[in-house]
Amino acid sequence: MKTFALAMCAAAALIAPAPALADQLIDNVEGIRLDEDGKIDRFEALLIDDGGRVKAVLHRGDKRPSDVDYRLDGKGRTLMPGMIDAHLHVMDLGLSAMLLDLSDTNSLEEALDKIAAFARENPARPWILGRGWNQEKWGLGRFPTAADLDAVVADRPVWLAT
Repeated sequence: MKTFALAMCAAAALIAPAPALADQLIDNVEGIRLDEDGKIDRFEALLIDDGGRVKAVLHRGDKRPSDVDYRLDGKGRTLMPGMIDAHLHVMDLGLSAMLLDLSDTNSLEEALDKIAAFARENPARPWILGRGWNQEKWGLGRFPTAADLDAVVADRPVWLAT
């Protein structure tokens, strides 16, 4: 929990209105990061420039700058910069690969053409499943109807999510 609290403090220090556009030093931390070569690097302080980017990674024995506008004492807690929770749900990823993506369609006609082509290319699928359509983008003023879909795929059900 202390690690999370320090990460939140560090994030707040980077975006807080008080020290905006100011060099900031996050000091006295047990820092862990991946360096440019992908190796683990342990550090004790980060110098953040006024644009919010890491200006320097400081290790034990490195001189700390004295001219920073804001200093945050990490009190020895763990700091892991850049550890952003970018993850995938594998089942969702696999299922989405089986769906027809209509997000690039600009009209009902384009969508119907893609649906018909997908149905022709996948004759063994008992259902045509798709996603990503946007009736507002199509300029119809209405949702697609069963009659619209049946006109291009009459032999199987078509289920489309937005």
